[in-house]
Amino acid sequence: TVARNRGLCFFPMLRKVGFPISKYAFHDKHAFKYATHKITSMECNIDQKGRLARLYTGIVAIVFGIILALLTYLSVLPATLGWLAVAGSIFGGAFAIFEARKGWCVVRAVGIKTPL
Repeated sequence: TVARNRGLCFFPMLRKVGFPISKYAFHDKHAFKYATHKITSMECNIDQKGRLARLYTGIVAIVFGIILALLTYLSVLPATLGWLAVAGSIFGGAFAIFEARKGWCVVRAVGIKTPL
């Protein structure tokens, strides 16, 4: 919050840019400035229940990615589509585990309310 009050930002070109949008979409007058600050600061924005949900989701996604990798390797799935799905599932699962460990959710950081 200190950096935000001083007008500091990791993306200086976004500091002067901003367009007014609905106050219900973001909690600030300037969407880019708000989103940039919230994403780069990585303040804890989820509780213990949300962290556990993200951790379990990440583990399930990685296990699903490993199963997809096995099916692709055995030529049950087409190679291009299969390996793309494997990469997306494993990357998404790893990112969900990262969010759980940090206690930070990227969706909440840009101002979207989530139930967990």
